[in-house]
Amino acid sequence: MIHVQPALPARSARTGLLQRLGDACRGARDAYHDWRDSRTLRREIDVLETQHLLDSTLADVGLSRAQLPRLASGMRRHRLFHRMLARLGLESARLGDRAELNEIMWTCASCTAGKACRHWLDSGQVDGYQTFCANAPAFDRLIAQRSAGTAD
Repeated sequence: MIHVQPALPARSARTGLLQRLGDACRGARDAYHDWRDSRTLRREIDVLETQHLLDSTLADVGLSRAQLPRLASGMRRHRLFHRMLARLGLESARLGDRAELNEIMWTCASCTAGKACRHWLDSGQVDGYQTFCANAPAFDRLIAQRSAGTAD
């Protein structure tokens, strides 16, 4: 009896399939981390509420109760935000004004371009975020300040 092996897909097709499988695994991993982080945040909020510390804690970081649902749902964006800072060579601890950093983070948390952002970050590109990122003007200004050696 003659055994005929099925033809293997072309190398580019296999590479594409492996890429898609890798993307799907990363997506599942990220979804799990988002769920876990959101759950942890909700628990911490509940503890603060029970201890009557929620309002003062929110005031310390410049947030309101009305912003909590968006904050809890923005965990994936939080990860993208820190990846973006790293890609652009910016460090959140050195960005200067905390209110400005909060505004940039809040813009990221409520962004609707998460898929484009993740794709750009995964691509390894350095330029091009300006086409989709609502924080691009702020990032460009911070990069220019860093290059000039100033921190307003």
